[in-house]
Amino acid sequence: AEPKRVLLIQSWAQGTPWSSAIKHGALQGLKQSTQPIELHIENSDLIRLNTHDYAALIEFLKEKYSAYPPDFLLADDDQSADFIMQNREQLFPDVPLIYASPGAREGAQAKAFGKIYRIADATDYLSNLGLIKQLMPQADTLIFIGGAFTAVAQQAISQAAGIAAEQFATVRNLSLEPIEELEAQLAKLPANSAVIVSPYFKDRQDNLLSPYAAIRRISQASAAPLFGNVDQMLELGVVGGKMVSGEGRGRALIDALLRLMAGQAVSQEAQQRYMFNYR
Repeated sequence: AEPKRVLLIQSWAQGTPWSSAIKHGALQGLKQSTQPIELHIENSDLIRLNTHDYAALIEFLKEKYSAYPPDFLLADDDQSADFIMQNREQLFPDVPLIYASPGAREGAQAKAFGKIYRIADATDYLSNLGLIKQLMPQADTLIFIGGAFTAVAQQAISQAAGIAAEQFATVRNLSLEPIEELEAQLAKLPANSAVIVSPYFKDRQDNLLSPYAAIRRISQASAAPLFGNVDQMLELGVVGGKMVSGEGRGRALIDALLRLMAGQAVSQEAQQRYMFNYR
């Protein structure tokens, strides 16, 4: 049988730890397949470049895959999913899309796309609130830092801060503060404080910073323990939390693909686990 051609479009640049983890998970997942599959990966770098001028990227993909178009599309994040949906007619009309995202696409673009399947992989802030209360029962101050790249995910941070206000005496949502301000404020936190970290930080010049460099800076400055939501934060000074996993997301995308190819239902969630840095 001819191998099925699968195109995975990633939101980050090639070689970044997050993209590499998703790729590794996808390759591991492919080992479960009993059918031949050709996996092609394109790293769009949409998040770092933060542009909406996709003409050159669209033309590149059209030309590269014109003779051998994909049978299935995979998107590893909101940005790559939106890119495909917004440009589907120019790129790969009617090709099924499986995407991983915190929030489902409910708009006209998603409905027009037709064959679209979502892997839910939203940050579980509520579980991390419970974890902090369990590990630090005396904690009375909770700080949210680091933003999200989409409005839906940013709203989730605000909602979590609202819920936390019922459990902690003091709750501050500093998710949009520049990193210089955060370093100064976190160094002065009182005892019995905790910090929930999200991945995206900017400086005073509004430059988007590498999450890896930014979280290292934050962990060195903070007088309080940091709790996070992405497994790679554990190497950067975060104590732990219920974590989204890049490798787990890659596996979930492939698991959904294999189920779709077998004619089975593919609606599912990526596995998240509690993880801790004991060093």
